[in-house]
Amino acid sequence: MTSSLRDALRQSGVLDQFKPVERRDSKPARKDPGGQGPGRRGAEAKARGKGGQGRGNNNGNGAGRPPRTDEEIDLAKAYALRAQFEQRERERKLQEEREAAERRRRQREQVAALIEGRTLNREDAEAIRNFEYGGKIRRVYVTDEQLELLNSGQLGVVQMRGRYLLVDRALAEEVQAIDAHAIALIVDPE
Repeated sequence: MTSSLRDALRQSGVLDQFKPVERRDSKPARKDPGGQGPGRRGAEAKARGKGGQGRGNNNGNGAGRPPRTDEEIDLAKAYALRAQFEQRERERKLQEEREAAERRRRQREQVAALIEGRTLNREDAEAIRNFEYGGKIRRVYVTDEQLELLNSGQLGVVQMRGRYLLVDRALAEEVQAIDAHAIALIVDPE
């Protein structure tokens, strides 16, 4: 009777079909000439490729790989070009967004400067004029006289910083020329 499974397999000849696997950690540890042992200096030297075989790259082109073919080089260049193109596209889109935001900011500043001191909103206004703006129903408080003028198209409503400001039609048209999105309501008299 055999003493182990390994011996039984050896006797049957099955083990001869397989190559023995060499383990990496079976190599003896090298002594560091500085006397520090297999510490930091040895690891740094291996990482730089100095001292010893390193990672088994005996042909100098990578971790034991065969040399690259022209097809692989072309594929690598294609990936690099695509990555560059995508990066340029991202940068272009970001630049466009920045320019659009700057343009909107300048428009808001112009509208604010144009409207300043020329609004007709009154604190004693009690009548409500509802209108649609931005897909929602909004409201502005007006007096009875202002309500008639607003409904006849002589006044307009401008949205600025979340508020709805009542202005005369000429001023509303000037604001519309600068920024059409700022106009919340102008009633067409016809």
